Amino acid sequence: MSSWITIKMRPKKPTYMSNPSPIQQNPVEKLKVFYITNVLVGGSFKYIKDIIKSFPNTIFIAITNYEELYRYSREFNSNHILILQYLISTNISIRNIYELVIKTKIRLIIPIHDFYFLSQSENEFSNDIYNTYITQKTGISEKQQILNIAKYVIFPSTFVKNEFLRYYNLSNYIVLPHIDYKIQYGKYIAPIENNAINIGIINIFSECKGIEYYKELLKISKYGNYNLIYHIFTGDNTLSNYPNTILYPSYDNENIINLLHKNNIHSLLFLNKWGETYCYSLTHALRSSISILYSNIGAFTERIPFSEHYFPINPDPITKIVKIEDIIDIFFKQLEYITTNTTDVYIPDTQNIIIPPFYSSIFL
Repeated sequence: MSSWITIKMRPKKPTYMSNPSPIQQNPVEKLKVFYITNVLVGGSFKYIKDIIKSFPNTIFIAITNYEELYRYSREFNSNHILILQYLISTNISIRNIYELVIKTKIRLIIPIHDFYFLSQSENEFSNDIYNTYITQKTGISEKQQILNIAKYVIFPSTFVKNEFLRYYNLSNYIVLPHIDYKIQYGKYIAPIENNAINIGIINIFSECKGIEYYKELLKISKYGNYNLIYHIFTGDNTLSNYPNTILYPSYDNENIINLLHKNNIHSLLFLNKWGETYCYSLTHALRSSISILYSNIGAFTERIPFSEHYFPINPDPITKIVKIEDIIDIFFKQLEYITTNTTDVYIPDTQNIIIPPFYSSIFL
């Protein structure tokens, strides 16, 4: 029996872009791309790794502190690129970057991964990097200035673009997804074996990603005659003390789909407290064709299509946050669906990578 279904997609969001001409390079001088980072985990790190892997003939140089920035700035000129994601865990200031970009004319590219450029944070981590779109009242003048002098500000979703434009007057932006796997949408509900419904978790546990919700949901160990088993594929042992959990080492991006199907996963959970600007792990969930229970906020509202095996939890209209009672209610509806809609065949994902043409215009 075929596992494919017709999925009604939301209307495609428009892409906004000003002055979209590609960056022209001096043919004599090889392009150098300097990128500031001192965070070796998470989406921003993967973003850089994917760019480097996709453009092997381009020179990429990491900058992790002010001393390196000052040393490399002697090479900065209008033929090269500086990528600024954020300055967490560095001793570099927004003012340092602003002055060097003005002085050297290096092309500044700012990919947006969270709400760092709306928050008060500069070098220290704080939760306002994730929830500022809810709590912030005004923009930050220095961050407005650095965004204004960028060649491009890259928003990975219309959600984050709209939030930024509430605070900043920008015309130098483009909306496009990250370099990522092509999604081949389908539906697969694995047969239930040994009366066990297997629930998969491929997000780390944090306040942003809803750890308070997981603490409550993992207390639910039965649904009728079925046992609920929670499979944690991130290596994160924060909640592994629950008796109905199985902890796995941190998954590999290339093998996660096979791992999910090997373990007969029926549902994947994305119980975010605050909205994601993109979410790489969601790409894996969509590629897997497995049923998804998710907070209907942030980029999830754009990236997850309408389908009977996807179960959105709508947020409170005032707080913009989902409630645990709503999560549990929709969770039981999902479990009912899983027990009555198992399918026979899973069509494997292609593992094709999509590089948006705009990136080629910048980094080649």
